[in-house]
Amino acid sequence: MLIKTVRSLGLAAACCLVLINRADAEGIAQAYLRSAMTAMGGESRLRGITAIEFRAVGTRMMVEQSERPSGPYFIDHFRLHEIRDIVRARSRIEQADEAYAGDQWWLDQTEPFTNTTVLNDDVAAMPADGTFTYAGGSLVQQNHEQFAFGPERLLQTAAAALDLRALPDTTLGGVRRHVVAFSWQSVPCRLTLDAHTGLPWSISWTRAYPYQTFLNAWGDVTSTLTYNSWTLEPYGLSYPREWTYERLGLPDTQFSIVSLKINSPLSDDDLTVPADIFAAHHHKVRPVSAVPLGYGGSGAAHEIAPGIFVIPGGWNVAFVVQPAGLIMLEAPWSPEYTQRAMDAAVKRYQRPVIGVITTSDSWPHIAGVRQAVARGIPVYALDLNLPILKRLVGAAHRQIPDLLAQHPMPANFRAVARRMALGTTDTAMEVIPYRTATGERQMIVYFPRLQLLYTSDLFAPDGDGWFTPQYLHELTETVEREHLTVKTIFGMHYDPTPYRTVTEYLRAFTSAGATPQAVATGAPSQIAALSNLLGTWSCSGTFPVTGKPISSTMSLESALGGTAIVKHHDDVAPNLYHAIETWHVTQGRLVDTIVDNGGGVRAFDSEGWHDGTLTWRSAPGVAPAQQFVYERLPSGTIRVDWLVAKDGTHFAVGDTLTCVRTTS
Repeated sequence: MLIKTVRSLGLAAACCLVLINRADAEGIAQAYLRSAMTAMGGESRLRGITAIEFRAVGTRMMVEQSERPSGPYFIDHFRLHEIRDIVRARSRIEQADEAYAGDQWWLDQTEPFTNTTVLNDDVAAMPADGTFTYAGGSLVQQNHEQFAFGPERLLQTAAAALDLRALPDTTLGGVRRHVVAFSWQSVPCRLTLDAHTGLPWSISWTRAYPYQTFLNAWGDVTSTLTYNSWTLEPYGLSYPREWTYERLGLPDTQFSIVSLKINSPLSDDDLTVPADIFAAHHHKVRPVSAVPLGYGGSGAAHEIAPGIFVIPGGWNVAFVVQPAGLIMLEAPWSPEYTQRAMDAAVKRYQRPVIGVITTSDSWPHIAGVRQAVARGIPVYALDLNLPILKRLVGAAHRQIPDLLAQHPMPANFRAVARRMALGTTDTAMEVIPYRTATGERQMIVYFPRLQLLYTSDLFAPDGDGWFTPQYLHELTETVEREHLTVKTIFGMHYDPTPYRTVTEYLRAFTSAGATPQAVATGAPSQIAALSNLLGTWSCSGTFPVTGKPISSTMSLESALGGTAIVKHHDDVAPNLYHAIETWHVTQGRLVDTIVDNGGGVRAFDSEGWHDGTLTWRSAPGVAPAQQFVYERLPSGTIRVDWLVAKDGTHFAVGDTLTCVRTTS
């Protein structure tokens, strides 16, 4: 009994010591914060800030988009205008990007790419042309962070924490710093303050980003924001005008504030998300893990060739049927999305997934690899990508555990260092590293018996062209280097496309600068933008007036060295219409001349593709006025409407055809 009592007293003393130490640690931390508030201009001034408006210029290292994880990284230069209503948790963020985040940086971008986002609490919307659209959850968490960790609120955020405590001093940048730890919204934070001036130096926090496509894959992400360039403002406040962000131990964003206004008047019109959008999305932000299968895709899941099943989406996923099971081509977006894709393929073919091929190192493209590892599935990856994949599967996911965090498994990585053959039967494939300048960390997958090639995410359609000609050039170089016979290509961000579409586009793109005349007319590039229609199409539809069926074929082929396209249109009996068209460029404008078997000759012109639609309008001499409208459909088919004028301004549909490509 005595021993037990002594032990109890000892434990009680130890508990008291811990309590005293905790109290001391909190008291010291509060003293540090009071000193910091004084250094910045005083607690009353800080608490009196109700609004902040600033303009800044900055640079972002686009680590997740870059050619290699170790850098150098693609960069974006931007201008920023932010308005923050601190009292009502409202923000307006206007950004103009002038480099890699621009929309035409690889061509001739003379104006910045601009966008505006308005955030009210957890709802983001983008205003444009007098209307608003919902902007998703990507910016919501980062906006909340800026409200908490912006210099005007940082010290108050720390002071309000229930677990505030001081930690031993540290040295950063050769200077002694006080260290304060606390939690904000259950997120562990670490604040450092200059031991001599008292001013904040940096704030670090670790949290999951379930709504952010690029960061979600990495689980518990540590971010650090460092403040510099302290400036005395007219408000009587010392404020840091340079902010530097790091995430995952890698450089992220740095910007300098060139204009700062404190407590300037606010406009409700500028800061308010429409009530209907707010009501529809408040407390309903969808995490990346909940993105439905096929979201953002170009149509329903389907076979593009016997035994090759593609699920279109924001990132396409494919499955290759083999006798022993299915080989999955890409594991993107999230572990949960990857599992949904696996479930769909297994249900369709009643075979297990026996391998995953991951062809890229871009963060959302590899996010689902964790699920493959958790399921014990071998993962085939480029040898250069093994370091980032090992880092991915080793990343902590404590805050939102996925399957691998719940049930750790060793990864079964199979490095692809050179051309590797996989599988048998008609879907046998070869996995081939690009080893090119921008495709350094990517691979292609070649199906020799099908003359089919998967190109990874190196490039994608972009409006009327491709992103970017350099990437297309590297593809064609690889095809030639590896002596591949390719008829059709498909990729992570586009549907099956004739390979010659790429070669025609490249030839036209490069020949556009060959001579002054070519540059002046723009013929090759304008015609190349129409090259995705090349091939033979089988068309069927109805005459709207009579309801009678109509069938035809149309065949389009490149002519005159890539500066023109010739189209043959042939009705299937009993209909009798036949025509030959030439699409070319005259005086810088697209022109279509149609000669038909009825002796008719009609002229049309067009401005080219616009939002997936190509409209040919008849010339003034054609009576009645007519239009041919080609529309790309999500299924990969083309709808062709022939419109005839009822009067000077209104058109009626003469016939409608839906066309399916039969040969490239």
